[in-house]
Amino acid sequence: ARLGWSLYTGEQVPDSLSKSWKKIVAAAEEALGLLRARIPRQRTLLGYEVAQAARAKLGSSPDILPRPLGYNLNRDQHNFGVRFDNYLTHDDREIMPGMGFTLQPGIYKDTYALRTCANLFIRGDRQVKLSAPLQQEIIAVLAPASGADSLKAPSR
Repeated sequence: ARLGWSLYTGEQVPDSLSKSWKKIVAAAEEALGLLRARIPRQRTLLGYEVAQAARAKLGSSPDILPRPLGYNLNRDQHNFGVRFDNYLTHDDREIMPGMGFTLQPGIYKDTYALRTCANLFIRGDRQVKLSAPLQQEIIAVLAPASGADSLKAPSR
């Protein structure tokens, strides 16, 4: 399983990073929305369709390195099965109950890289479940601490 957070080693996150982060969160939410709209209703959903929907939220600037949006998780190995990918491959395999995935939209530029990573699982009852809430904001590591809650996920 994977879980990743993005941090900034300063007191305040620059606006340029915050703007990019909002695109990453929008991409993750778009992917989850598509999964939650189609899987429970037994409507076919293919790996590339999830990537394509999320990619539209990230933008297509030539300095953004495209990469797969998510990889299959199973007991034997990482990335053995359906991927949320329309970049390295056009993954036209069907997403079905019992499958697990990473969900890791990101923006990779020459000057910085940002990515979030969560795990999701398609349960037997066709419900889409996340392993943890999505990170909503970049955490400024050197910001003055605001008590014991300073390292908790920002609330929505």
